[in-house]
Amino acid sequence: MSEQINVGESIEFDTTGYVRLPDGAVVTSSRTYTVRQEGLHVFVKGNEEREFEGINPDKPIEDGDDDSEDYNDWKADTLRAELRERELPASGNKAEMVARLEADDEDED
Repeated sequence: MSEQINVGESIEFDTTGYVRLPDGAVVTSSRTYTVRQEGLHVFVKGNEEREFEGINPDKPIEDGDDDSEDYNDWKADTLRAELRERELPASGNKAEMVARLEADDEDED
């Protein structure tokens, strides 16, 4: 099970290694790593792995009661992460990304 950490916060490791990011990229890590995107991050040193979930504390919590989202209040990086999570194209300007998420929400209903 992975631990949760807010996007923008740092996590301390007892050694250096590398981190696999939610988008598949790999970065080397010093003993301190700052989470910059939502999703599953995996810190790897040798055969050891430590998973942690980057979460956005400003993102509305889905409780199932209210399907309306105000994506216009989200930052572009958060919009891109949500689009990738839904396996939708994450390119374009903010208005295009918002429209894509809203259209996907409509398709789910």
